[in-house]
Amino acid sequence: MNQQIAISIVSNSRLLSEGLVALLSRRMYVQLIATYSGEPIQVHPPPSPQGHVVLLDSSIGRTTAQNWIFFWRQCTPPAAVVLLELIDDVELILACIEAGASGYTLRGAAPEEVADTIWMVSQGYARCSPQITAQLFDRLAQLKAQVAAEYVTTTPLTTRELEVLQLVAQGCSNKEIADKLYITLRTVKQHVHNILHKLELKHRYEAANLAREQGWVHPDRAQL
Repeated sequence: MNQQIAISIVSNSRLLSEGLVALLSRRMYVQLIATYSGEPIQVHPPPSPQGHVVLLDSSIGRTTAQNWIFFWRQCTPPAAVVLLELIDDVELILACIEAGASGYTLRGAAPEEVADTIWMVSQGYARCSPQITAQLFDRLAQLKAQVAAEYVTTTPLTTRELEVLQLVAQGCSNKEIADKLYITLRTVKQHVHNILHKLELKHRYEAANLAREQGWVHPDRAQL
């Protein structure tokens, strides 16, 4: 940990802020950029150098902490945020991570653990326990299932037809679609015919436009 790390501290406790800097300085090279208390003030952009790590004292409250997380993630460049002294509450931890926190330490964590967490997030890594990681994967799976369910109920097309329509929206020719999906050109033409028939449209570009409007294809993959 020979690299100097720029940190800022958000806490209503001056004792904690000063004590934290003293403890960290014995274990790593830190440069204190600023300390803050209360709600984030967005009138003037705060200093946020590259590799900036913001330490949030969880005692400021859940809502205030989430406001600060969002605030720092909107900075240029965005700061990595670590919450300190969190209670061992899965829902609270997940809420903070989903708000944009890069890591956390639980109440009573040793200074060495805090220093390790700060170093990891300063290097671009996330830091959370295996239990929380499992919960995050579970939430992602649930979200994917929910999106898939909505996807199916809002379109009259089959899964394969949606795959073809996705590629149509990208501007692919029938030959390119056949190559990408490993199907015959004749099968692609049949799928396109079925898509236009079900949507009561005459042209493939109309189907692509409708798919974008209805959210049937992924906007980040579709090319106008």
